[in-house]
Amino acid sequence: MKKIIALAALVALSSSGAALAQQASTELNTLPFGIELMITSSSEVMKYGRCIAPVEVGGAGCRTYEILDKFSAEMSDGGKVVSIKFRSDKFPQNWVALGLVEGMLLDNFLATIKSIGAERIRVIAKESYNGLDGRYDVYFSEGKYVYHASFPWGKKIQYVTVSPAY
Repeated sequence: MKKIIALAALVALSSSGAALAQQASTELNTLPFGIELMITSSSEVMKYGRCIAPVEVGGAGCRTYEILDKFSAEMSDGGKVVSIKFRSDKFPQNWVALGLVEGMLLDNFLATIKSIGAERIRVIAKESYNGLDGRYDVYFSEGKYVYHASFPWGKKIQYVTVSPAY
């Protein structure tokens, strides 16, 4: 009888852990202002931001928008948001609630994204030509997006870019 109760408790804990990971995944994939990559148009984004990189050829449109000095949105040639880049001091509140905060070191970041349920985590060391200012790039996927975080060697997180998972 004790084994059955213990097994039931383990199943309940496992289910609640899976539910928490699913909720965290949803929070990580919820972008500000309801932006959805490959769906949200430039006309929707320009309501909140200003153009910081106009289209060079033809002069019509914008390649990059800065949104309320919080993040930037890269646009496709078709005028859809293809990626969003957050500086570490401007992470969305829902990310901060998950533990993704300014000043994170690489080990803390990896532990946090693993607890959220991130998949296909890769860490790549990139050395500069002079060997002094390299960085670690972390790539992972979660739900419908792929994430890229950059950590200058020996320093704290610099930014996270969100792109669609193809």
